[in-house]
Amino acid sequence: GMPLAARPAAALVGVCDDVVLAGRAVAGVAGRVVTDEPGAEGPLAGLVAGLRAAQRDVCVVAGCDMPALDPGVVGLLLEALADGAVDAAVCARAGGELELLPLVIRASAAVALGGVLSAGDRSLRDGLAAVRTAIVPAAAWSALDPEGRTFESWNRPADIRPMTAQS
Repeated sequence: GMPLAARPAAALVGVCDDVVLAGRAVAGVAGRVVTDEPGAEGPLAGLVAGLRAAQRDVCVVAGCDMPALDPGVVGLLLEALADGAVDAAVCARAGGELELLPLVIRASAAVALGGVLSAGDRSLRDGLAAVRTAIVPAAAWSALDPEGRTFESWNRPADIRPMTAQS
């Protein structure tokens, strides 16, 4: 009943007051659109373009294909960023594997990330390695989202499944 990209936007409406869409406009999602610099396409380029366009210092980054984003988990990321010693915050699974999205990051990190992009790296993982990043452990976020649905992304038609009223 709603476009996939509208789900994460709706989940963040109480947290974010400025929406920036990296790449292209999405039906059903209001926001300013920014595009990657020519020759620097990819996830990191989209992040840099979005951070450069941000009107706030603290930014929440989510994929347009994340249907079950939990605002409470995002709140934990925001708390982790409140420590002025870090530029970004992400979650980790119980085994230590990082979940790169959702991501909370300072717009000022665009400078360091832009340097990584200029060096030819395109991945979010490469970009986050260049900034001070806090890790929210599974023990903290799993109380809010025991199944880890916040980190789901629907990339293929086979990924799509019915959403419950709670999702």
